[in-house]
Amino acid sequence: TILVPTKDRPEFILFLLKFYKSMKLRHGIFIGDTSADRSNLEQNQGIVKDFQGSLNVRYFECAGLHVGACLEYVSEKVDTPYCVFSGDDDYVFPSSIDECVEFLEKNHDYAAAYGKTVIVYLQEINGRYQVIRIAKKPPTASEEEGAYKRFSIFMKSGGGAGNLFYVYRTPAFQNAWRGAAEQERFGRSNYFYFASELLPVCLAVMQGKAKELDCLYRVVTTHGQSEKRVPPLYHQVDDIERFPIYQYFEKRLAKE
Repeated sequence: TILVPTKDRPEFILFLLKFYKSMKLRHGIFIGDTSADRSNLEQNQGIVKDFQGSLNVRYFECAGLHVGACLEYVSEKVDTPYCVFSGDDDYVFPSSIDECVEFLEKNHDYAAAYGKTVIVYLQEINGRYQVIRIAKKPPTASEEEGAYKRFSIFMKSGGGAGNLFYVYRTPAFQNAWRGAAEQERFGRSNYFYFASELLPVCLAVMQGKAKELDCLYRVVTTHGQSEKRVPPLYHQVDDIERFPIYQYFEKRLAKE
């Protein structure tokens, strides 16, 4: 099952579903809609309905939820053995999903698998997005035995959120996102970095080994609407407003 959170971008959902229809996707797609604008919620519902005859796509209204809480909620609805998280502006190739599933079926000591990722940089010129650069995303898989060793290597390497987008065994994916909604009690301004990125990234690393396969797996688009900047980790520790969520982060990792 492909899990796609989205917020106030109906045009992205339309392009995404057109892509999967052209690829003759047979896997399920779950759209988690956190749109703040009611008209966008309604538009997304209509788009999904239009594709339900040709795709196995389901719509979940998640208005008011942050992306982390949305993924926690939607992932608990998954009834397939494997799932993958995709941005509404990213594209995962169905044939590569099949290769990842086949690998995981044969290698029970791995929690996740993925392939090569290409980044397409877009810039809006005269009202239309145009490709300005294409690059290959470096691999981040860890095949070390032991959660602590994988976590240590991952953090020393500088981390990154790329491992959130692998094909996972569903229980491992669910565990990585479990508790995301609970963290909203720390306040939205402190929430994103930990609950929607750093904590699930670290938990995902600890779920088990990940394997990079030799296939084109995902195309990531980067554009004006996808840029974000997060403060360094040490700012989360020395800022009195952010320190409680850091303590939660620390305790959850220790428990894992």
